[in-house]
Amino acid sequence: MVVTAWNRGQHLKTGGGYGFRFSSRDRDQYLNRAWRTVRFLVEEPDTWAEANIDKDCFWDDKTTLVNRSIGSWLLRKGYARWAKNEPPTFRLLPLGENRFRVVPEHLPDSLPCQRHLPQREWEEFQKAFFEGRLMEVRQEIRQRCQRLIEQLKEYFRDETTGLIECAACSWKKPGNHFRGDIVQMHHHQPVYEAPVDGRIIRWEDAVETFSPLCPTCHSLIHAKPNGGCYELDELRRLLAID
Repeated sequence: MVVTAWNRGQHLKTGGGYGFRFSSRDRDQYLNRAWRTVRFLVEEPDTWAEANIDKDCFWDDKTTLVNRSIGSWLLRKGYARWAKNEPPTFRLLPLGENRFRVVPEHLPDSLPCQRHLPQREWEEFQKAFFEGRLMEVRQEIRQRCQRLIEQLKEYFRDETTGLIECAACSWKKPGNHFRGDIVQMHHHQPVYEAPVDGRIIRWEDAVETFSPLCPTCHSLIHAKPNGGCYELDELRRLLAID
């Protein structure tokens, strides 16, 4: 079967928003929703892209499979950034089960791989990054009292909703569709200031020196330009909450 390269119109350098468009006939004949995903062998011997096919929209009217791994490959090979209404097409050769080999069918002259590009632009297309290597890292860290953190979360938890509200922006987790509390506990007396052997914190002091913050506000409170942390009231003013 033949598929057409597709993009939602943003042409992101991350590869997001790119994918393959199928004909409804090929989709029904060659794909099986029970597979849940389809894998594409885009480069020999073992470079794969993958996309989720267990979506109602794909089996209803939108026959596009979108995935960043497809987009990254299109960009790397110079198959992306095609002229308007001139996307490349590819033939998918079955390899068994949910796997297909991707072979270029038609590459328009407007594609970067078909024309001369400045060296700098080619480097952008060819750029690759290596990640995922397992390595051991040893470092000294400040140990946090997890029991204290959990008790503080219960202290700040709303008895009615069971949720914890950010003390800076009032954000709360949208229901119980996500696991965990998401909101984090921020210590207004930095742990790095404690003695090497740690320090004792009394409960009555803890409830006054800790605040629940959403991940964004927790990052912002630590992002004071000259170092250190903002006070909670300072952060609220910066967020125009007061």
